Amino acid sequence: MKPINITEQVVADMAREFVQELYKTGRVKTDSFSYKKNFASVKKDAVEVNFTYEAYSQMFALIDHFDCEVAWRGIVNRIDKTHFQITKILLYPQTVTGTTVDTDQEEFSKWFQALPVETIRNLRFQGHSHVDFGVTPSSRDMEDQWRFIDGLKPTSYQIFMIWNKKRQYNVRVIDLADNVIYEGADVKVTVGDFDSTRFLEDADKTVRKRPVYVASTVANYGAYGAGTYYGKAVTPQKTYPQTVATQTPVPQIKTVTGAAAPKVNEVSETRYPLVNYYKENPEDLDTCWNSSCFPYDN
Repeated sequence: MKPINITEQVVADMAREFVQELYKTGRVKTDSFSYKKNFASVKKDAVEVNFTYEAYSQMFALIDHFDCEVAWRGIVNRIDKTHFQITKILLYPQTVTGTTVDTDQEEFSKWFQALPVETIRNLRFQGHSHVDFGVTPSSRDMEDQWRFIDGLKPTSYQIFMIWNKKRQYNVRVIDLADNVIYEGADVKVTVGDFDSTRFLEDADKTVRKRPVYVASTVANYGAYGAGTYYGKAVTPQKTYPQTVATQTPVPQIKTVTGAAAPKVNEVSETRYPLVNYYKENPEDLDTCWNSSCFPYDN
């Protein structure tokens, strides 16, 4: 930011700085003393210029449509001392080339006088494109801006912008009432009805991202049955069936009694090992005797 005009206040401030620098010199060791005043100083985001979505879309419809320079005016709502909102873009009669915009004063005057009084009062934005070139103002751009400023009232303000198709811009806010020019980092440019950047920064602090989970159906045997398991995604691993040793079934001994019992013609102690047992325990044979015990009853 820097002053527009050299006012009494600016002169007083410079005189005070000059005296302070002179006192710092101390002894006069040289034949001359120089003092240089740098008017520019950065005050980041000192003012904000906001585009409504409609105005921003209108402006870039023009920039993207033309393959040459094009200029426009815009309606501005000054919300307060440091906040400006551009609400609408207006295109005026002009003749253009790849690098210049020329206005016929007679045609422009007719266009301007046909505007509503309220629109003329708020027509505080002047912009043009540099197509695919950089957005640094040319010497002609600066001459046109100062010529424009010379025609403003002492209490007025004006916004100047240069844009290109890459969405790069150069911005200057001229506030004659406060005798200050805001430019570069002094000016914060936003789009929409609010500062979406600040809004999303706050949103990132509020919203926590949950780890990603995947669902896979697994078969659970026993009392649980099949179902869906929710867990962290993992890389499937191969599984191999366990080898189970083959077991030889143990034969069951079935005692057959009654008519189904096999019929034998002779008793063999080798074939019927119970013969010896019943010989030694005849009382058991008497207790359990039935027709199948006939071979042991001799």
